Amino acid sequence: MMMMDVYDCEDDENDIGVIFTVDEILEAGLEEAGYTKKRITRVKKKETNEQRFKDHYGANPVVCAQILEDLQRTKNPAARVDPHKLRLKEFLRAVHFLKRYPTESEREADNDQSKKILRERGWYYVEKIRELKTEKIVFPIDCEDIWILSIDGVQSRTNEPTHPTKSRDSKASSIKFKRSGLNCEIGLALATSNCVWVNASFLAGEPDHVTFVQRGLLDRIPEGKKIIADGVYKGHACVTWPNRLDDPEVAKFKRRARMRHEKFNGMLKEFRCIDVRFRHGKEKFEACFEAVCVICQYQMENGSPLFDILADGSDEAIAAAAAAEDESDD
Repeated sequence: MMMMDVYDCEDDENDIGVIFTVDEILEAGLEEAGYTKKRITRVKKKETNEQRFKDHYGANPVVCAQILEDLQRTKNPAARVDPHKLRLKEFLRAVHFLKRYPTESEREADNDQSKKILRERGWYYVEKIRELKTEKIVFPIDCEDIWILSIDGVQSRTNEPTHPTKSRDSKASSIKFKRSGLNCEIGLALATSNCVWVNASFLAGEPDHVTFVQRGLLDRIPEGKKIIADGVYKGHACVTWPNRLDDPEVAKFKRRARMRHEKFNGMLKEFRCIDVRFRHGKEKFEACFEAVCVICQYQMENGSPLFDILADGSDEAIAAAAAAEDESDD
């Protein structure tokens, strides 16, 4: 395995640079996480090392290898990483930052670099991953199906913003967390395992239906198409939600769509930068949130797709979806 921190390649605009194998990414990631080669090689099942990697980086080595390739291949200058300047360890540290969200002191203790360098290089790769959204998170333009999307808001905790006269800004207050937060709007395609809409971020005091109307998604829904949401989005012809008058099969379809969306939200919350109180401000949060959405999209394309809504589900799964929906409405 190549263990140099900087990799050389031909000076060719069309050259995609260095291609890492999955095994190379796996070994490099585990060594960066602190595992010795002896510990890496003595495991009897490869799945053990793969789980160690995922626990540390939030994604499997296949996903990381594909992201690294696309960062060098992309035609989007905001996302492209010059192959001559590619640093594998710094990329892995950035992904680890999204997964574990350590403090600067914790990162400095684990790496032989200053806080400033870790900060600058970490945010560099987070921003690069984020910019892949133009290729990976694409709103459906042509879709024959009537039902095209499920939508929902995802909230994260943040530091309390300063208010000129009050101790707490009510516009930033999240009912869910009972403190300040940010809200992001997510849209998932119903026919495919794709995140197709990410709108980040807004103060948590703004209701989801207001975000839907005022922040652009409503205007993107083609005439005659339908989306599935919860009851707070009522009042628009394109929005449908579970209700007691639904035919049993329609009710099941809607519940599975909602459960599927909760599954994706759960994928996002596996990254601590979204699941714990965010310390770095709104702009940095948006970069992290969109980067995590991109990583999750890669995961769905590489071995971890969302389940098919039309496939039969167990009674337990449907009950869990209904319970999650009731909790969301509350």
